[in-house]
Amino acid sequence: MSRVALALTLLLAGAPAVALAQQALADLSLEALLDMPVSGASRLAGRRSDSPAAVTVITREQIQALGLRHLSDVLRSVRGLDISSDGAYSFAAVRGMSSSGDYNTRLLLLVDGSRINDNIYDQAMLGSEFPLDLSLVERVEFIAGPASAVYGANALFGVVNVVTRTASATGRAAVSLRLGGHGQRDSSAWLDLSLAQGRLLLSASHEHDDGQRIQEPWFGQASTRAGMSRHTWLARWANESWRVQVLGALRQVAVPTSLDTVFGDPRNRNVDRNLLVDLEHREGWGQGGEVLLRGFAGRYRFLGDYVMDLPPVTLNRDLAAGNWWGLEGRLMLPLGTAHRAVIGAEWQRQQTQRQSNADLAPEPRTYLDDQTRGWRLGLYADDHWTLSEHWTLQTGMRLDRENQQQHASPRVALSWRAAPGWTWRLQHGRAFREPNAYERRYHGDGPGSWQANPNLHGESVQADELGLEWSEGRWRAAASAYRNRADGLTVLVYKPQEQRYQVRNMGQLRTEGLEGELEWSRDASRYRTQLSWSRLRSATDWPGAGGFPRLSAAAQAQWSLGASSTLALEALARSRRGDAPGHALINATWSVQNERRDWRLSFGVRNAADRRWFDPGPDALRQPLVRGEGRQFWVELAWERLP
Repeated sequence: MSRVALALTLLLAGAPAVALAQQALADLSLEALLDMPVSGASRLAGRRSDSPAAVTVITREQIQALGLRHLSDVLRSVRGLDISSDGAYSFAAVRGMSSSGDYNTRLLLLVDGSRINDNIYDQAMLGSEFPLDLSLVERVEFIAGPASAVYGANALFGVVNVVTRTASATGRAAVSLRLGGHGQRDSSAWLDLSLAQGRLLLSASHEHDDGQRIQEPWFGQASTRAGMSRHTWLARWANESWRVQVLGALRQVAVPTSLDTVFGDPRNRNVDRNLLVDLEHREGWGQGGEVLLRGFAGRYRFLGDYVMDLPPVTLNRDLAAGNWWGLEGRLMLPLGTAHRAVIGAEWQRQQTQRQSNADLAPEPRTYLDDQTRGWRLGLYADDHWTLSEHWTLQTGMRLDRENQQQHASPRVALSWRAAPGWTWRLQHGRAFREPNAYERRYHGDGPGSWQANPNLHGESVQADELGLEWSEGRWRAAASAYRNRADGLTVLVYKPQEQRYQVRNMGQLRTEGLEGELEWSRDASRYRTQLSWSRLRSATDWPGAGGFPRLSAAAQAQWSLGASSTLALEALARSRRGDAPGHALINATWSVQNERRDWRLSFGVRNAADRRWFDPGPDALRQPLVRGEGRQFWVELAWERLP
């Protein structure tokens, strides 16, 4: 950890002040800047200091100033959260909880409060696979801890809520172009205009890069590249009562280093297609109440082509197709000046859950052609009661039925305002997840394939947390001490004797840890740093469970170099994660704007010191490490017509 400490010390000591985009933050009061609004921690939106859980907020101004490209880049600096990648997908481990074969199934991903995890893998798409361009994001909220009492399945370890930009009364338009190393070429455009007594937002983006050169020692082959291309689009119309949104994405990524495949063969690829539709209506009810009715539908398609290194060389194809739709209704009830509650119901129909696997060449052969369907129903209540000037009680309960299984998920949080600026919070919560269609039904024949497990069952987590929020003047600090206990988590296990994989329920896993965050603000300046420590206690041998860093830290600093120029630095540090040694990375961005602040030119470098670092690999036995990206320069030109 010496390099970690050195990198953070240099960053913090070298930053006399921290400046976000000055024009955007000049309109915010100091209180609003340090106590950002959050909407994902509860069905009852409020300030971060009143949240029943620990919440980290990353704003649009921070994303822009740091030149962040993907949602995974945004989440890397969040306390208690570790992001890794296998070159095709990004994975999140939360508060010491990590296991092999996990496609972010225990992390719930929301866009404006709406679930977008698919119905095949239940995955939260965080990297280049995330189906929304970051230029449309107003802020990203990460809510740590179980939240099944609010959102049901998948919210075991945390919730990521991406809040999109709201419409402007006078209209806006924006375009951007970004060029970088490894053949990176990104472009985006969006338009916000008035239509039929509402606001219409249209957006489209394109990303492409050739990928960095890869030469992994265990493959023993020459270097190759992992290229990626992505297209996203969004259409949204909204007025005071109605909102309809359609979001689509198509991504293709080369997978040249997958296990058991021919290294570097250009036919190795993954393709992800997403289509998400939301229709929402809000209406006032009674004295200060509100009724919300929502309909939603989603479609996910996956294609994976793999050139298997077998005699003879064989082209194998994986397909997955998921369709779902559902309804939600909720009622917000003002029960007094100091008491609010929400009751609601959510129903989702798993219309299609299809998986197939077959050889295409040299001889066609089908191994799997499976199709199923199902449904899930949830009833929930969320209550916020200000007991006195110093005490607030927040409770929640949700009842879910899925795959013929019933679950009750409670949450209770008690807040104590001990003194002006000081708030203590004690929280207990439980969460659940049933095995998804992939875990329950995917299987095949032969070496390297998956073996079905008919005894697979659901998993559960219960968590306790003590939190502290403090703010005074220019300063804000937050700290948490937590303890989690997980039972029956599913883990992908490799059986060397049979040369096959199988998803199994493991025993009990316990984690405990401490987290701290510090912010400082003055006028248009701001500073943020975080430090996390976790410890794993396990009654069984967990494959990949040691892939979470015991210590992690991050710091962000930005300051003005003149009236229209800013410099931003970011330091990220991790201790050892399994076989991956600890590392420290520094990213830098310099931005200049014209006097009207509608043009912005940014220059950036990621991994400025060109450190050699690794993420934990997809298989602790067969591929324990994945090489991280080296130094990469980029430049971006952006124009936005301000209202």
